[in-house]
Amino acid sequence: MIGFEVTINNNCPIAIASESSQLFLTTDQKNIYLFSSGIDRNENRLKWADLKLNKGDRLTIKVKELDMITPPLSNKMEDIKYLKETYYRLKAKLEKKGII
Repeated sequence: MIGFEVTINNNCPIAIASESSQLFLTTDQKNIYLFSSGIDRNENRLKWADLKLNKGDRLTIKVKELDMITPPLSNKMEDIKYLKETYYRLKAKLEKKGII
């Protein structure tokens, strides 16, 4: 499966792959964070380590074919029906207020 091999400062790499995998780099002007997540075939939410990067850290991301992945720290089932109901309820509320 194609995925990401993430290495920080030559530490042991983290292998991230799923049906849909994401890496997010974000900053709040004081700190830089790397978030990694994915969704599996059953639409479960997978979450790997959220990492705080420090000034001078060396981050290497390789896109490659992975035979094995690092086990996710969490695997959460999502209730798609509930999410859709919530979305449409909130959408109707915002439309009624003229916000959207």
